[in-house]
Amino acid sequence: MLPDFKKVKKELSASRATELSSNLFADPVLSKIRHYRQHEGDRFTIFRDDGSHTTSSQKLMRSELITFEAQEIQARGERVIYESIEKARSEIAIQGRRLVSEKLEEEPVPKVDAGGRPFTAELYLESLEAMELQFDRDGTWKEPDVWQEFPNPRMKVRIEQETERFDREPDLKLRLDSLLSRKRQEFNDREANRKLVD
Repeated sequence: MLPDFKKVKKELSASRATELSSNLFADPVLSKIRHYRQHEGDRFTIFRDDGSHTTSSQKLMRSELITFEAQEIQARGERVIYESIEKARSEIAIQGRRLVSEKLEEEPVPKVDAGGRPFTAELYLESLEAMELQFDRDGTWKEPDVWQEFPNPRMKVRIEQETERFDREPDLKLRLDSLLSRKRQEFNDREANRKLVD
């Protein structure tokens, strides 16, 4: 009788599941959206920090049928499985990105129209003003990502130059500190309200 390596199988299975379920949308920005696994139901409700909520029906997302040929698995091993699942995951990611885009278009979010102005520290303050900022337990601001995964190098330099102005110009620093202080209080109020709701 051959030994059965149950612990090894369990670890391999957990590793595969984690790899396949990470970054579901295959997108650096959308992967930051908080999510959870829902096992039942045909609708979901989004509860916002301002107390409003929206209930939506779920939409089915699926890929083309995946088939595995035993001979190919014997010849090429697990790569066959991963390649097939990756193709399916890519198809679902495309559908997921489309759904998120549609939802964002339905639900208006705060926007800042730069009106063709170049990026400046002042424009950055306007953008922060329109956002709900996040802070850690110590009250330290979690600064949002400013650029894409592969930013335009010239734009990246300009952003760095403009944000460095907060260190050099006391008036700008004062405006930023004042904004952060107010946003920190708003964040704390939201968190306190959320704890009461839970």
